[in-house]
Amino acid sequence: MTNHHSTQHNRLTNSYILKLNEIESRIEKIEARNKQVTAEKSWETSRTRVLSVIVLTYVVLVLSMQILSLPNPFVSALVPTIGYYLSTVSVGVIKRRFFDKLEK
Repeated sequence: MTNHHSTQHNRLTNSYILKLNEIESRIEKIEARNKQVTAEKSWETSRTRVLSVIVLTYVVLVLSMQILSLPNPFVSALVPTIGYYLSTVSVGVIKRRFFDKLEK
């Protein structure tokens, strides 16, 4: 190989290596993002999250009702709290049916 061809070959090789490094870097970023999205999705659908929201909702409602001197705050706060729980359960069922119909 002549010196000119060797230099040209080295430039092409370096160009390919740089491009491959760029692609590898982009793939690593995508994989890291996918891992984060998967973790966030796990949190969104976790029982821990649902239970936390239920407890916080109930406590805030009881306290609010007591401050407002509303009757039976402990029982009255159950209605919206149970409503929240039922909505989380039913939305999951509705979502699954929606995607099942899309796949058909």
